[in-house]
Amino acid sequence: MTDITKHYEDNTIARVIVNAIPYIGGSVDILLTQRWTSIRQQRINDLLEKISLELSEIKETAITKEMLESEEFYDLVFQIASNAISSRCNETRVGYARVIKSALSQEETITSLEDIVRQISGLMQKDILYLKTIKAMFDEGDSVSGITVSHMPSIHNTDIEAELQLYRFENLGLLDHPRNMLNGRGKMAFHKMPLFDVVVSYLGL
Repeated sequence: MTDITKHYEDNTIARVIVNAIPYIGGSVDILLTQRWTSIRQQRINDLLEKISLELSEIKETAITKEMLESEEFYDLVFQIASNAISSRCNETRVGYARVIKSALSQEETITSLEDIVRQISGLMQKDILYLKTIKAMFDEGDSVSGITVSHMPSIHNTDIEAELQLYRFENLGLLDHPRNMLNGRGKMAFHKMPLFDVVVSYLGL
């Protein structure tokens, strides 16, 4: 029995609520535990497949025993495994696999990679969609503002909603905007920070 299944089955209050649903309570109870366990396993398997793919490019002789046995690497892997089952976004698992590769090849310090994992773990499906769109706009040399982003076919938000999303990325250290400038709502132009390219590269966007 997996921990997630046991947690649900041992949660008396949750079971009472589910079983209180007329006619289907009992069957829903069984369905949920099976379905949730299946989703969890699928995400773990997908992560392992992506890690295997990334590591196939590294020669085993390039991986040090000290790195594999280090406490820092253990913490990184444990954090990634926990985060990977918490998101339905395929891109985040791509990012985690590439972080593992970077750690083993010692391309980045563990401290830097932990920061990247922290960035990736906070991204939702909407964030991924925006990042893809914004990256394409930067690549084309287009201005990135609430208005311009909201007009992109992939985005179904108002210019104000799009601008709020851009401010969210700014708070994450991915974007920034000029200070001491007066602009109407949605017209503020944002530029990318170095961390933007790092994160989208790990995500494979």
